[in-house]
Amino acid sequence: MRRGAVILCAMIVGLILGAAGQADAQYLCRPLLGDFLSNAGRGSGGVTINVSNRLAYPRHREVGGDEAPPSSQARGNMDNCVGHGFFVLTRRGGGYQTTWSGPRDMPPEFGQNFPMQYNPVTDGPEGPMGTEVFGVRGQNYRIGSWYPGRAPLDPKNPIGLVVENHRFWQYPADDGFPEQVVLNKWTTSQGITFIRKAYGWSYQDFDDFNLHEVEFTNTGDANGDGVRDLPEETLSPVYISVAQWLTTSAGEVDPYVEFFYQMKDRNADDWFIYSDAKNYPADRYGRDGKRIPAGLKLLFHYDDDYPDFPIDDRGGSIYRNFMTVQALNAGILDKDGQFGAFQFMGMAPLAFSSKGPFAFAGRDVGKTFVEPEGDQPSSVRWYRGYDTARQDDPNPKLHTAQQMQTMLQGGVADNPTTIGFFFSAQTYGPYTLPPGATGKLVFAYVAGAGSQMLNQDMMTWAEKANKDELSLGQDAMLQNLEAARFAYRQGYDIPDAPPDVAFETSSSPNAHMQLSWSDATDNASNPDYTGAEAKDITGYRIYRATWLAIGPWTLIGEVKKGTATGGTYTFEDPNSVAGFPYMYSVRAVSAGHPTWTNGKATLVDLPKHIQDHVKAGLEGGWSGPFQKDFQRKSPVQLAKSETDQLSKKVRVVPNPFVLISGDPHRYPGGDKIRFVNIPSKCEIYVYSVSGDLIIKLAHDNPKSAEHDFDFRVWNNATYACSGIYYWVVKSLTQGSEGKIQRGTFYVVK
Repeated sequence: MRRGAVILCAMIVGLILGAAGQADAQYLCRPLLGDFLSNAGRGSGGVTINVSNRLAYPRHREVGGDEAPPSSQARGNMDNCVGHGFFVLTRRGGGYQTTWSGPRDMPPEFGQNFPMQYNPVTDGPEGPMGTEVFGVRGQNYRIGSWYPGRAPLDPKNPIGLVVENHRFWQYPADDGFPEQVVLNKWTTSQGITFIRKAYGWSYQDFDDFNLHEVEFTNTGDANGDGVRDLPEETLSPVYISVAQWLTTSAGEVDPYVEFFYQMKDRNADDWFIYSDAKNYPADRYGRDGKRIPAGLKLLFHYDDDYPDFPIDDRGGSIYRNFMTVQALNAGILDKDGQFGAFQFMGMAPLAFSSKGPFAFAGRDVGKTFVEPEGDQPSSVRWYRGYDTARQDDPNPKLHTAQQMQTMLQGGVADNPTTIGFFFSAQTYGPYTLPPGATGKLVFAYVAGAGSQMLNQDMMTWAEKANKDELSLGQDAMLQNLEAARFAYRQGYDIPDAPPDVAFETSSSPNAHMQLSWSDATDNASNPDYTGAEAKDITGYRIYRATWLAIGPWTLIGEVKKGTATGGTYTFEDPNSVAGFPYMYSVRAVSAGHPTWTNGKATLVDLPKHIQDHVKAGLEGGWSGPFQKDFQRKSPVQLAKSETDQLSKKVRVVPNPFVLISGDPHRYPGGDKIRFVNIPSKCEIYVYSVSGDLIIKLAHDNPKSAEHDFDFRVWNNATYACSGIYYWVVKSLTQGSEGKIQRGTFYVVK
């Protein structure tokens, strides 16, 4: 599996760094399957290659750089896509015209895409929706770029928009709309203008997909100024290709980079499958003999065993014996054998016609769209990536517009018969687009993991690494595709999960982590019900993670509704220990309901597994940025009179400090020591055995009697050398000013 990830690390440099128009990209971050979407039609691209804002499952990065875990912990990113976008194939004046929205750079001679400003007031129904700022954990976060009362949009400086339809303590303001919407608009040099709306939820039955509605109109606007530039002309034929570079193997690479760069052949080891191909299923396809039903038109892939790797690495299994020294010393916390690429992930259409199983539904009922002719998709093609210098996909730097169109057509190709890394494209058309006419595609990117079918926490399951359970990810992917189809057909009016809980973390007097939150959620009213049944919150569940924001998450306690004191709930984690890092998630829980309706569908119309969850009671989501404490925090020794007076013995923990991976004398995932029982205001001096001052630390925190020191910033340059070090703590606190304690600690490398 890792080999493909190494390809991707290098390929992303060439594919994404050259892509223009990414600075305005917006992050679809409520669902567990997150995505980064630009206003020029690209998806999963970015101008920086080391940020995990690409199609990723499970999504792990949060709303900004400050919320990301330390770099040594960021290895758990689970990126699953180099990029995705659209080919637009047309003919005008007898010539071939091809544009592509990325992630490859598009030379001007092959046509271009021009960002435009989507306006929710004039272009769609989102005008009255949106939230600007969330106040959480003592900080205000600007999360939405569209909300009532925002500054006017500037068509000359177009940006993508994010509409947030969720809030703390209350169910969503608009029950019939997704929790989060990303809005993009652009036009091509062919005069075809696109509007893309990407939707996502954090609801635990609806968070494993993101859904895209894409409308394309023959406007004749060839430069994005909103005015027709080209003569009025019926465009025919028009083909729209949905293209993607998906790979589970990008989900895990860092611990193995050195090992795999020593290999000559770096091909990935994923299987790539189209469920309606003539050669599906062959014996090697469909794990455990499971066959995906024909007619879903699902492109998907999953990781398999790389034949040259000395151990079975299905699911991206991680083996510490093969990690680089750098990875081991960086504090990588993966357990031996843990899955790093367990995902099944794919793309499938939901609607492209006025009738049949892919008929327009939900909010599209009653609208008229130009439809493609014949069976769809009209073409499904695969293109192999071999290494950083050689890929088979349509490339504007290597192929003419006509050649690219030929490569993207030709019917449904057989599935690849070997493991590898493949670019895929589903092409829809031909369309005939008169001036002003609009076509539409609705599709979903969907993922699944075996943990879902076993009702287990995803990363806890990944740590157990039972390879016999990997194939359950295919069942989960199909469940989640069914949920996506249901959401679209119902106009996005689905069973609502309980709202987000804004909680604070602090240290208790016992040096444990303490959580507190308002009882405002107690009164939340579920819009799917009326009267007393609508007040369905019954309590709260508290989860803890000690590694990453994707988990593993462990249920550590429950708090019943109505037990708050003075309007505030408080929970102390008795098993948390000072110095050790933790993350938390507080999730509201609703009562079970024997019925459900949105006015069109009822409980029996829901997918069976969702019916069961509604009856049992739903739990709030955890994939959204504000549904968990995404910064790892440690409880601290609180300042007291005796510590301020320096009357307790100052301790250095751990002592000795051992700079060897896996040594018990280190805090997990970190390289710190703690000076404990120090005054709330003091200075700490560290000297070498020869008496040279190594570093001076200033501590000024009226609530804390300890100070962390990270060896990675030793002397602002390098780690400390092995040996004995002397320390001096000098109080600057009133009443003990000038008082001193001395001691020693040891460093072993």
